[in-house]
Amino acid sequence: MVKSSLLRALIAIVSLGLLVGGCAMPQAVNIKPIPHAIKPQTSTSAQAGPSTGTDQGAQPKAAGGRDLAKIDLAKTKVAANPASWSAYNDLGVAYYDQGMYDEAIAAFQQALAVHPISSVMDAEKRQRDAAQRQKQAMQRAQEAQAAAQQSAVMGSLLSGLLGVAPIPGMSSVGQQALQAMIPAIEGVSRAASMPNASMADFPELSNPSQLQPRRETALIYSNLGRAYYQKSDYQEAVTSFEKSIALDPSLVSLLEWQAHAQYELSHYERSIEALNRYMTLSRLSSLAGNYILLSKNFTALGMPSESERAFRRAVDDYELRLKAKPGDRAALAGMVQSYLEHKDYAKAQPYAEQLLKQNPNDVNALGMLTICQMAQGRYDLALQTAQRKLKLDGGKVNDYYILGRIYDETRDSEKARAAYQKLVETYEAAGTDKGMPLGGVAVGYAAIGQQRRAVTMVEEKLFRNPFGSTAVYDYFKLGLVYEKGGRTTEAIEALNTAVEISPRYVFATKTLQRLADKTASHRERLWRQAQQAQGKGSSAQAVNYLAQLYHLMPVGSQKEELRGKMLSLAAKPGGAPRLGQEAQRRFLRGNAALKNAKGPLDLYRALYEYKWATYYAPWAANVYLSTSVVYGLLQKYRPAIANLKLYLTGTTQAANVDQVLGRLYEMEYQREKTLRSLSQAGKL
Repeated sequence: MVKSSLLRALIAIVSLGLLVGGCAMPQAVNIKPIPHAIKPQTSTSAQAGPSTGTDQGAQPKAAGGRDLAKIDLAKTKVAANPASWSAYNDLGVAYYDQGMYDEAIAAFQQALAVHPISSVMDAEKRQRDAAQRQKQAMQRAQEAQAAAQQSAVMGSLLSGLLGVAPIPGMSSVGQQALQAMIPAIEGVSRAASMPNASMADFPELSNPSQLQPRRETALIYSNLGRAYYQKSDYQEAVTSFEKSIALDPSLVSLLEWQAHAQYELSHYERSIEALNRYMTLSRLSSLAGNYILLSKNFTALGMPSESERAFRRAVDDYELRLKAKPGDRAALAGMVQSYLEHKDYAKAQPYAEQLLKQNPNDVNALGMLTICQMAQGRYDLALQTAQRKLKLDGGKVNDYYILGRIYDETRDSEKARAAYQKLVETYEAAGTDKGMPLGGVAVGYAAIGQQRRAVTMVEEKLFRNPFGSTAVYDYFKLGLVYEKGGRTTEAIEALNTAVEISPRYVFATKTLQRLADKTASHRERLWRQAQQAQGKGSSAQAVNYLAQLYHLMPVGSQKEELRGKMLSLAAKPGGAPRLGQEAQRRFLRGNAALKNAKGPLDLYRALYEYKWATYYAPWAANVYLSTSVVYGLLQKYRPAIANLKLYLTGTTQAANVDQVLGRLYEMEYQREKTLRSLSQAGKL
């Protein structure tokens, strides 16, 4: 019975995956925005920021100190008229402008609560809920029937293959946790297949008299969504944007915000769909920033050709703008950011220099130029540019991080430590994490000897979104943190992940190569010891040596060959070492993340934990099986197949291998057909 249950769960996982909910395309109407509404961002300004190798993300609007006078004035208006939704909305805008997003959210929510339309909408919503529940029940029944039919097909293929071998060395508690996880996985598959119904929360405009109050409510929701977005609460942001658009389809700009939020939630197809609608409906003459986001989405979906085409469309767009208006600062900045996002630092540099020629005191251009110079190994020029920026900028946390990195690369350890010490002092004096480059702060703490705090800061940031828009920079900084703490193997693992995410990210590749060169003699010694142990018939000892060697190798074909050899040895009787405590901890954390998963972001968190479990126990075949399961849920069949093959390499008890792989290849092909249709977004 246990085996049958596991088979059914894995069948559901591999066959269902995550489906993407769609939304009806809105019909644009011209409605004048209410006073004090937060202005929509342009196609470039809604982005998370340039890919400069520093922490990215939404930054607070306030620069320097806060302007409390505007907040006090808004509070006075609320006190004078506590039943006014407009007064609360103005208060929310005042908080938002100062980067106080929690307070802004509370004010916008109160504006919604006191708006006269609230009671009308509540009554309407109750009437719709009954019909919606009946519709959903019918839909669930149809999906269950379809899933059962698919399970029957997969069952004949997977019988005798999956769920038959325990994880070598895992405790009975771990085995029980794996079995207990299965019903929850089935729930993840069912929940993932449900369509996105949040657009149905509000009805269409039913008569002209309701137009004005609905328009007002829509704009409050749009403000609320922006505040949630800046707070990095992306799911709430999406919900607010969808409610706003449902009330007022003319708010086309929210589709762009929604696309960025969906990207941060790892809903890449939904992000592309929102961008497609926005680019179709928007009247903007330039959509270059949207093509950059399209490119990032396609990269995340494993579609490099489409990603490159989207990137080229962005560059072409900016070039046309520069041809029409030479010296256009927005287009110049867009070119720098686009090439930095593409990790093409040599091409980004001339545009940064043009910006500085127009305005020598442009601190943003100075920052981007510094990154370009560092990436090309011109640390002498980078130091001059960074010092100039620091002087103009007043000495911010990231300025000291960049100085520290330059001194690290030029082997000036004393000045590097001084820069990192100043970084930590500046961070602690600020008294807040808002807008702070926490990855860089962590490197600073590691440099002054606070290793545990540094690791915790980066890992907490990564766990929130382990493969999001800033992941490559976060893994790079985690590698720096580990290196400064003398933990070379963990540093190599973190840097390997950064390189896997973005092979063009030169800062990670250079650091990884430096560590690989440093450990070359140690790797040779471990290889000889593994060979000797294997010659003596001690497979478990040979696997131990190979695992240590595996930890020190940079990502590439040789590392994969070594992993295959290690798994083959571990599959022999007595060949698998006992799983260590940290490997078990990571594996159980992955199980917990998978058990409670409600969407792609949670699945990526499970993947993050399984990745570290395979680091600590690269010979444990069933960890690769769990990883394959998660990739199957994410409908990433190529890595699902690769990890399933690793599992098969490490176990001798699998059957029906050809049939299972054949079916997975079919599913991969069907998935690729679906993804190819997305390349029509933006008329690529």
